[in-house]
Amino acid sequence: MVLCLLWNVVAVTGAWIRGE
Repeated sequence: MVLCLLWNVVAVTGAWIRGE
């Protein structure tokens, strides 16, 4: 599902920002 993929991208981006 597109929404599932989009949510996954948001989660990864959020984790990357926290890592920065």
